[in-house]
Amino acid sequence: MTIYSHEGIAAACIRDDDRALIAASLWLRLGFVGLIVCVGAVVALAQGWPHVLEAIALIAAGSWLVLFSWRRANAALGLIDESDPDAPPAWRRNSTGAVHVGGGD
Repeated sequence: MTIYSHEGIAAACIRDDDRALIAASLWLRLGFVGLIVCVGAVVALAQGWPHVLEAIALIAAGSWLVLFSWRRANAALGLIDESDPDAPPAWRRNSTGAVHVGGGD
C-alpha cells in the first residue's frame, strides 16, 4: 500500500509561477473585501448612520486592507521569473517593472 504525502502531490501538480498567480489572486480578492467594507461604511455614513466613529474606523481598516493586499499581490507577481519560458506572457513585466497586460509579446 502506497501512502502519498499531501505536499508531494501539490508540489508535483503546481509550479512556482502558478503559486504566485494563485497567491496574487487571493490577495486581490481580500483587497476587494476591504474595498466593499470602505464603500459600505461610506454609504452608511451618507445615509445618516449615527455611529460616525465606527464608520471612520471601518473606512480606515478597509483602506488599510486594500493597500496591504495590493502590495502583497504585487509582490507575489514579482516572484514570477521573467526568464522562465513557460511563464504566461500576459504576466511578464517590461523593463520599467510594469505588468504587460495582453497576449503575445
